[in-house]
Formats: sequence, structure tokens, C-alpha cells
Amino acid sequence: MYREFVTPVDLDVFERLDAWPETMDDGSRLLAFSYPSGEHLTFAYSPLGRSIRLRWTNSTGATVLDLFRESATELIIRADPEKKCLVIRFDMGECSGELRVQTHPTVTVTDRMLLA
Repeated sequence: MYREFVTPVDLDVFERLDAWPETMDDGSRLLAFSYPSGEHLTFAYSPLGRSIRLRWTNSTGATVLDLFRESATELIIRADPEKKCLVIRFDMGECSGELRVQTHPTVTVTDRMLLA
């Protein structure tokens, strides 16, 4: 069964994360974050492809995490004055889960995928 990948409009993303999503040629969106520590985080999402890509590099440019996943169903942005977080939900038939990416004040990633 096909499920739509529900994502917020670009203005909502900007208002909650202080980052404007760049639109790529294929219609996917790219968010880029840089930190005083020298770390970089990029998050790309494709509403049509129902996929996400997360890349996190440290201050030397070495890859800390490079994650690609399909079957995304929802992108939620949670933001308050103390922290900002992307929550991506997935449904792969037998498995479902949630990826949480904190973008402010520091980067943290929590991934949970369970049998449905």
C-alpha cells in the first residue's frame, strides 16, 4: 500500500528551524546546518521519493553518519527555545519506526525501527 510522505511547507520549515530548504532539481529539499565546533549536518528529503538522507561530518570533515532511508511517511519539526528537532516517521510494512535528529543546540541522532 502506497503512503504519502507528509512534509511541512518550506515557510514552516524556515520559521521553526531558521533554515530555508533549498529546492533541488528533482524536487527534493536540502537543509544545511553548521556549528561553532566545525561540525556540519545536511538533511535532504524527497516528498515524491519518500526518502531522506542525513549526513553529519565532524570538524575535520570526517563522516560521523551517512544515512539513507526510504518509506518515509511524515516529517515533523519540533522547536522550542531550547532545542530544535526533526522527527521522521517510517512505515515499511513489517517494520515501522522513527528517526529523531536534534539540530539545535547540538547534533544528536536517535533511530528506532521495530517490527510492526
